[in-house]
Amino acid sequence: MWLIYYIIFAFVGAFGALGILFSYIYNLFQEDKGYDILLTEGQAAKYADTKSSKESNQSCTALESEIVPPPPPGSHCLQCVYNFVTNAKFDAVVLVLIIIDNVVAASDYYYIHAHHATFIRITRYAILLLYIVELIVKIMAWGRHYFRSGWNWLDFLTVLIGAFCNAQFS
Repeated sequence: MWLIYYIIFAFVGAFGALGILFSYIYNLFQEDKGYDILLTEGQAAKYADTKSSKESNQSCTALESEIVPPPPPGSHCLQCVYNFVTNAKFDAVVLVLIIIDNVVAASDYYYIHAHHATFIRITRYAILLLYIVELIVKIMAWGRHYFRSGWNWLDFLTVLIGAFCNAQFS
């Protein structure tokens, strides 16, 4: 059984790594040429004209607008929290936490000894606590601007449902 999961993980990991590699190469060629390399020069000129006419028209939808980070808070303490939350290392730590959570959640479905089950349960609670801390810190740093992003709403509802389910089924 483990062999099947290993093979699936190896294929998914390999294709994910290849996807990242190809997207990196694609971006290098795109930067070198100055426009999308999959377009002909005529198509690229039409795209540039359309893009410049949209910019001059100033009528863009919510999907086309850039994501603007919220303004930093005025308080020095909240400014430090804001700098911590907007740092790329913070996002990397949260990503690693998500990966660890997925590995622990996947291991929870196999027959394991009682002492391992206790370790997994405690680990899941600790990870949920870290998610709650992440949510609180982000809300402190961004204030009401936190709820202007759909991704933040998804994060908020996921943590809320996870906390509710753990409280309900413990």
